[in-house]
Amino acid sequence: MHKYAIFLQNSRTAVMNALSCTEDQTLLLELLQMLTSEVALMADAPSFAGMVAANPVGKFLVWDWLDGYWEELSSQVREIEACHGDFPLPHI
Repeated sequence: MHKYAIFLQNSRTAVMNALSCTEDQTLLLELLQMLTSEVALMADAPSFAGMVAANPVGKFLVWDWLDGYWEELSSQVREIEACHGDFPLPHI
């Protein structure tokens, strides 16, 4: 992997980690909702949702978000699996 690509991945992970630590519930909810939009990479959704779930302020927001978007998320995963094979989802 090119050094620039590694830098971008590390930077994206650092930004997601920092944003997931906020105590602002409105911001956390907006960030979670971005995971189902064209703005975020589907590959980042499980990691970011897990980071928010580790935040005491965000853990219940993640549960509600998953409950509300489960069908859409499942559909996206099925589309990815149809094109690329299995899509491993880590435990949140």
